[in-house]
Amino acid sequence: MSDITTIVSQLENALNIKLEKSERNTEMSGNSHSSGMNKLCLSNLHFENFSVLEPIFETLKYLTLIECSIDDIQDLHKIKLYSLTLNKCTVPSEGTFNPEVTKIKETRYNFQFLNLVNMTVPHPGFFLPISNHLEYVKFINCTVHNISELNLFPDLYYLTIDNSNIIEQENDIQYHGKIDKRGTVIHFKNMYIKDFDPFLPISNSLDSIKLNNCEVESLKNIHQFSSLERLYVHPPLQVNDLSIPDYDGKQFELEFVMIAPEHMMDYWANKNWITPDFNTEMLVSIAPFVRDLLVNGYHLMNTHILKDFPILDHLDFNKCSIDLKDYVLVAPQITLSADYNEPKYIHLKKLLPLKVAFKKN
Repeated sequence: MSDITTIVSQLENALNIKLEKSERNTEMSGNSHSSGMNKLCLSNLHFENFSVLEPIFETLKYLTLIECSIDDIQDLHKIKLYSLTLNKCTVPSEGTFNPEVTKIKETRYNFQFLNLVNMTVPHPGFFLPISNHLEYVKFINCTVHNISELNLFPDLYYLTIDNSNIIEQENDIQYHGKIDKRGTVIHFKNMYIKDFDPFLPISNSLDSIKLNNCEVESLKNIHQFSSLERLYVHPPLQVNDLSIPDYDGKQFELEFVMIAPEHMMDYWANKNWITPDFNTEMLVSIAPFVRDLLVNGYHLMNTHILKDFPILDHLDFNKCSIDLKDYVLVAPQITLSADYNEPKYIHLKKLLPLKVAFKKN
């Protein structure tokens, strides 16, 4: 028997299952493995620990567990995993989180990705032992409790919250990250956000927020994220509050707001990109905070509202459809800046006496 055949046989005997070989470039399901045993999918199993996977500790990079129950992640760190995905799995809800637990010093790029799908997550800290290099965490269709435990993940960089509920309780213990912790990104996807208060416990190092296909009651309270610098909007976006907040923008200012497709390559590679509309009024509730507005691949509607953005002084358009007349009202406060030695830029000053003409209007 070949080495792979031997390993498959060992796993089948240990787990009492039949493993199927998955076709290349197909989504793995059931109990299946890739040809090189670097990918494994297991379903409907109970794990007291992960020692049963010892035959593939050195080769397995991607592990997916579906409808499995997990008592402990002991021995999981011994697998040289790159990505762990749990779908409809159950983890203990009581007595499972010790903030002082030892974080295993895995090799860089081991346990870099954690994807939790269709789950209730009582304690994100359950995964603290493998969090030393954990940079990317996704909650997809999940209910998550005790979210502040994520602050204890020392290298967390990118958190995706996709169609998930964050549950707060009065007796929740609030954990705080280190002051010098790296900047983080929160990507909200397919979400209804009544307010941002539930996410304040994980905001002390937050420097970027992404809104992707979201409905938000209001954006005005994002100033509570004192370290926030950048807001990315990936339409569609619905903001129900269209009032300009009474707020002194000198206390809080975003580095920029960018409106762009979720996947930038979609429009860079597509020469026939049809420029969709974006309603500028969706940004009114953050008007006092916006100095730079970057627009990639969209046509702004209702641009008259930009005159009510008191500190706005920079507009940047990339692969956009614009009518310069739409910006007459805001022109007096806009400065032009670009590296005009770059051939890809159009020298707007050649297009305009606009600057002078607009100031006269």
